[in-house]
Amino acid sequence: MKTLLTIVVTVYNLESYIEKCLGSLADQLTPDVQVLVIDDGSTDGSKAKIKSFCKNPQIKYVYQENAGVSAARNAGISLADSEYITFIDGDDTAAPNYIETIRSELSEPTELLCFGYRAVDEKHNMKYSYAPNREPMRLRPHQGIIDFLHYRLQKECTPEVWNKIFRTDVLQDQDVTFLPEREIGEDGLFVVSYLECIRTVRFCPDLLMNYLLRSGSAMRRYHPHFAADTIHYVQDLEYISGRNHYVIPPVDMMHFLLGLWFGLINNESKAPHYREGWMHVQKFLKQPYFLAHAKEIQHDELPFKLKCYEFLIRLHLSKAVYTVFFIRNRFRRGH
Repeated sequence: MKTLLTIVVTVYNLESYIEKCLGSLADQLTPDVQVLVIDDGSTDGSKAKIKSFCKNPQIKYVYQENAGVSAARNAGISLADSEYITFIDGDDTAAPNYIETIRSELSEPTELLCFGYRAVDEKHNMKYSYAPNREPMRLRPHQGIIDFLHYRLQKECTPEVWNKIFRTDVLQDQDVTFLPEREIGEDGLFVVSYLECIRTVRFCPDLLMNYLLRSGSAMRRYHPHFAADTIHYVQDLEYISGRNHYVIPPVDMMHFLLGLWFGLINNESKAPHYREGWMHVQKFLKQPYFLAHAKEIQHDELPFKLKCYEFLIRLHLSKAVYTVFFIRNRFRRGH
């Protein structure tokens, strides 16, 4: 029987969570679904707990030296031999109807399937959810890039990869991969790269994934490379668009960078030292692309939030905003 779906589960030191993750999948596996568990160099007891599930021949364990979640997912893509592929982080869990619903949805021709999810805390209390409820979307040329730059991707098919089903042959034939050197935004860039290769997106409103919000997760801690990654976004997006013979208008790129400004300040306000965080904010504001195209921002066409950001930047109030956020975070930490 040809494998319908490969589920790539990435793990790094998740011995407290991986049993729940794999258990939520093992109970509903069918012969046409395989699970590839990519252990990204764990040093805790994750391996032993994963191995206990490998008695099931549909669950395979793969070890690699620690190289990050993007490299682990890329390994999964290269090893997959199935029609479709999806990704799960080792601290998340699948809903009981996860595989049954996905199989039903994939009975129709599908290039990309986006489904709903719950965001839950450690006690499994739901904090929020995403449930797409719309007709299939026909993509205009380069719509993925344009929607990403204007933050519409957050509402349309969202930038996460773990609530999506991708065609494996598109990923492998078009060399769509995650950027291993990026800590922030690698999911969104991957989704944009994939959207450039397809023309239709289908949606399923069922909440099929439980996304764990834990205090120590990558999305909730301070990232010292956040500023560098945001600067590299310009190069990354230009590379993606160049592969598809599209030149990104500077006004669209500047729209995107304005939104990153606030995210950067929020991240850097968690830095251990005030000067370190402010240095990163300055680096972002002084990047060549930002300086070269700042005058091309069309203020009247910006949404209200970005108008506020552009106003604060133009009045050189970035340091004041950063200072307020830094003091607030220090107060919250009791320092």
